[in-house]
Amino acid sequence: MGSLRGAGYGGGPTLRARPLAGAAAGGSGGGVGRSEGAARGVVGGSAEDRRRPSRIVLHLLLARQQHRPRCPVTYRILQGDVTERLRELPDGYFHGCVTSPPYFALRDYGVAGQLGLEPTPEAYIERMVGVFREVRRVLREDGTLWLNIGDSYSGSGGKQHTNAGSAGRPDNRAGWSGLKPKDLVGIPWRLVLALQADGWWWRSCIAWTKRSAMPESVRDRPTSSWEPIFLLTKAAHYFYDAEAVRQSAVKGASGSRFDTGKTSARDGGDRTQAGYRGAPGANLRNVWPIEEEYQEWNLGPEPFIGCHFATFPTEVPRRAILAGTSDKGCCQECGAPWKRLTDSHYENPGNRSTNGPRNLGRYVRLKRVKTTGWRPTCAHDLAPVPCRVLDPFGGAMTTALVAEQLGRDSTMIELSADYCALGERRIQAGMPLTQRKPGTAEGLPLFD
Repeated sequence: MGSLRGAGYGGGPTLRARPLAGAAAGGSGGGVGRSEGAARGVVGGSAEDRRRPSRIVLHLLLARQQHRPRCPVTYRILQGDVTERLRELPDGYFHGCVTSPPYFALRDYGVAGQLGLEPTPEAYIERMVGVFREVRRVLREDGTLWLNIGDSYSGSGGKQHTNAGSAGRPDNRAGWSGLKPKDLVGIPWRLVLALQADGWWWRSCIAWTKRSAMPESVRDRPTSSWEPIFLLTKAAHYFYDAEAVRQSAVKGASGSRFDTGKTSARDGGDRTQAGYRGAPGANLRNVWPIEEEYQEWNLGPEPFIGCHFATFPTEVPRRAILAGTSDKGCCQECGAPWKRLTDSHYENPGNRSTNGPRNLGRYVRLKRVKTTGWRPTCAHDLAPVPCRVLDPFGGAMTTALVAEQLGRDSTMIELSADYCALGERRIQAGMPLTQRKPGTAEGLPLFD
């Protein structure tokens, strides 16, 4: 295919991108934003606040020390119809896609031709399958798709009809053909089964649970507080970095995850309730739950000063990007991702209070996994460049913001010109959605 670094691949007059604040401009095509990962100041606030680093900026600085880009990171914002803009992109270009498309019959964003306002669920599914057929084309053979999609009710005629963001949406009070009033439509399952039939590999269903779920005035069913995230792939074998998203394996006395073994007051707090220290990590689970002991990392909707109605939290694309793309980067000639090299071994902690009860007659052995380096997965002897991430429904550009923080290139597609401008301002300012407490990157659940 030749080198894809800095390729213009179309774009036309609607390509929207500028150099990130505080970074040197440059690159081919002129429509590519670049960042060297430099710290950016606080937006707004008092003069005193602007003179001292905020808690948010401190967190970003620490995170970027862990994921500092090897070379300038680019982002692109393409404004227009998603299918038309996808057709301008080259085959097999992106390493991962993280997206949340407009939900069916939920709200009208006031843009002609938008997805989600189709007259029937079948029409919506058919159109979505067509969009993701193009996404599959532009993904590499080893690429992954992380798809967040919510559900709808038939014939509800409920509160959403009175919301400002819902004006002009289809009136489904009478229900759709084949569905009774109050039926759960099952959009996520209809869509993922249709995508599977269209050629995608359906690898996992992740339950994203929400700490601050939207309240519902219903008296005959539970309030919805979770949404599925589907992991789909283009082939049976693909890139997946399990070590990048490893989480603590054992819960302690308080119910929180840990990696020190200090979970019980017994023997100075060095033993688990079962008498053994926990393993240092486990494979990422397919339920991303709420843990009150880690409220700052919960995946609930996060505060965002802007006009976008539905922004998913930064933690969703962060996990997807870390797992689905190489932190070292990819070959600048063929795009093959670099592979993490690890060394795993069992060891004895060497401390009787942490080895287990003496009367069991044995000591616990812990498995340690350590990254020892990286290697290319192709024959080209070239330095790596950042992996490439796509979000065909850019919205407030959360995926681009997280990709930039993690040192990945990103391409966003968005129908609304207003949201393109909003998202670009947000990327330029480096404004996070989350109000997290300061701490080291190693303190995050995914870095245990």
